[in-house]
Amino acid sequence: MTSSRLTDAAVFVVRLVRNAKRKNEEAEVPNRNESSPLDSLKSNAGESPQPTVFSVLAAHARGTPSGPLAAATLFGVLDAIMIGRAHPALWWLAAGFVSLAAYGGWGLADRALASGKVGRRRTALSALRATAIALGCAAALAVVLGLMRSALGGWIH
Repeated sequence: MTSSRLTDAAVFVVRLVRNAKRKNEEAEVPNRNESSPLDSLKSNAGESPQPTVFSVLAAHARGTPSGPLAAATLFGVLDAIMIGRAHPALWWLAAGFVSLAAYGGWGLADRALASGKVGRRRTALSALRATAIALGCAAALAVVLGLMRSALGGWIH
C-alpha cells in the first residue's frame, strides 16, 4: 500500500470513530421534556423488554428438538448421581448436571403444555415445570458458590 492510501484509510477510520462518538453522545442526552423518571418508564412500557437469562434459555429450549432435551434430562440425572456417589467432594459439579437435567425437564414439560393435548395432566406438567425452574436455579446457584469455594478455599481462613 502506498502512503496516500494509508492516509486515506486513517482519515476514514478517524471519521468513522468521530461519527460513532457523536451518535453515542446524542443517545446519552436525556429528553428535557420529561417531568420525572417514572414518565420515561411509562413511555418505554410498550417496547419489548431486554432479554434475560430465563427468556434466552426458554427460547433455546423451545427451539430444541425433544430428543436432545430428553438426553439432557437423562444424562444430567445419571451424571449427577454418578459424580455424587463417586466423588462427594465434587457436589458442586453434580449440581451442574442437576441444572442440566432441570433444563431438559423444563423444556419437555413446556413442549407438552404448548401442544395443548395434555388434558388432565396439565396440573402435573405445570407443577413439573415450576419444580424444574426452582431446582435448576438452586442448582445453578450451588454451582457458582461451590466453584467459588473450591477456587478460593485456600485464601479464606
